[in-house]
Amino acid sequence: MKTILAVDDVVTNLTTIRSILHEYYEVCLARTVEGALMVLERTKVDLILCDISMPGMDGFQFLNQIRLDPRYSEMPLIFITGHTSPDFVQKAINAGVNGYIIKPVNAEVLLNKVHDTLYEKQETIIKESPELDNLVRRLKDLTDFCETGKTTQIEALIRDLLKAPYPQQVTSNLNTIAKHIGEIDYPQAITNIKRLIKVLSPLKQPAK
Repeated sequence: MKTILAVDDVVTNLTTIRSILHEYYEVCLARTVEGALMVLERTKVDLILCDISMPGMDGFQFLNQIRLDPRYSEMPLIFITGHTSPDFVQKAINAGVNGYIIKPVNAEVLLNKVHDTLYEKQETIIKESPELDNLVRRLKDLTDFCETGKTTQIEALIRDLLKAPYPQQVTSNLNTIAKHIGEIDYPQAITNIKRLIKVLSPLKQPAK
């Protein structure tokens, strides 16, 4: 499971982010940049979500600091902030941020942005799977089964998919889908299946 570090000086903002992400990712929380740096020293983090306006070191200073550290220079960081002016957004882009989400946080926007940002880093790993075409086809079959409530076919197919030696990030997504299937939450399972298909499908295009 991938690990997300959320940094915000407002506790309710942190708990909101955690409530949205915790089913899909391990979520670490920090109320200060100092606290975030402590987490980074002790935990393998895959992506950072960071507020901009915080007491002490702000989000821009934090971004600059980790970009200068070779251990974290490639780590994706997304700003989550109430600042909406075009100049402020452009400043964030120029600073090297990987994304920008406006508060109040929309759950679907946050999930999609985190998922897409993590996927960008892992595209070459997913390309190495020789079973990609077959996986996408079977995921589409799983979607059809979930939409029609065919329990026996759903359970048999997800069991089979979980046995296959797919890359870790694919298996992690399949485990999340299996969890929703086990809870008979087929609409949420379908949402996650379609998200995984969206990630995998562009990779089937022939190389230029």
